[in-house]
Amino acid sequence: MSRQPPTWATLQSVFDVCDRVSGSSAAACEAAVQKLISNHERVLLDLINGSTTNIEGRQLTQSFTLRRVVPEPREHVDSSLRERARRLLYMATASSALTTPVAIAKAFGAAAWVAAAKYLDGCIQSSPEEKPGHDMTPAAAAAMRGVMAVLRKEAAPLTVGMQPPLVTPATEPAEPTAGRASSRRQMRHCQRFRGGRGTVGQGAALDGRRARAHERGAPQDE
Repeated sequence: MSRQPPTWATLQSVFDVCDRVSGSSAAACEAAVQKLISNHERVLLDLINGSTTNIEGRQLTQSFTLRRVVPEPREHVDSSLRERARRLLYMATASSALTTPVAIAKAFGAAAWVAAAKYLDGCIQSSPEEKPGHDMTPAAAAAMRGVMAVLRKEAAPLTVGMQPPLVTPATEPAEPTAGRASSRRQMRHCQRFRGGRGTVGQGAALDGRRARAHERGAPQDE
């Protein structure tokens, strides 16, 4: 009987109970996947956000340098995140529960995988220059970017001439002030990996509440 690709619940369970592979590379993968699992709802909502405010209701500052994915391929964007998490977690644990990959859908689905990977690659913050109180360590960011690069390479031939399903900005803002301050301001609201605190489960629960509050238009707790 063939295994099914892992769900988010399976990824959570493997993260919680499986032994880790030794080595610095495995540790970097574990750190990266912890961020992704604990914040996957937040990451997904940000990726398919077509509004002029971010998932916390703040004005977007990077919509012209980083293009989000249109909401329609939500299930494809989510599947790309699960496959990213599966690969990172497998490199950290070598768990047999993670041997079945999440399939890449052709054409539109593959284009969504490529667009999502490109957006997140530009958003990950791993140094004080990119973001004070940054998302993850340079090693974890390198592990995440490495997996995204492989996924983009695998998905690209399946796009079959599809245009990237990207959100089209309405109006281009004024040019920001040059220098490090503008770079930080430009990336200020790329905080999708910063919601998880404590255990993976606690981070996921917090992000789920924030995501549902955003969808209802209700105030969000800090």
